[in-house]
Amino acid sequence: MQNPQNAQSKSSILRVPRVLRLPSWVIIQREEGVALLVAMMSLLLLTALGAVLVLTSSAETVIADHFRCGQEALYAADAVVERVIEDLLMAPDWNALLDGSAHSTSSTARRAGRAPSRTARPSISGRW
Repeated sequence: MQNPQNAQSKSSILRVPRVLRLPSWVIIQREEGVALLVAMMSLLLLTALGAVLVLTSSAETVIADHFRCGQEALYAADAVVERVIEDLLMAPDWNALLDGSAHSTSSTARRAGRAPSRTARPSISGRW
């Protein structure tokens, strides 16, 4: 018969199947490669952090460029509106503008090949 204490001690021992056991020539107590492994993992972590910083800064540069282009477009549109208002205020007859018989008096219209209006433009220095 078996001793109950002996049976209990055998049941508490973890049995590892033969397939999962390491070969006898492997010495687990050597830790010579652990420092290299830790160094490589640290290098990988720092490389990933650097790549994230580069991508973030390049994305912010693109965002700033788009903002600048948007501001330029806003200022250009504002200048066009001011110019159109000025031309409309100087026009004696809006019907001539609407049917196309009168044109803008701006130098841009002359460069584009359109004929300038024949109306004289008074000075606007004191208006704004």
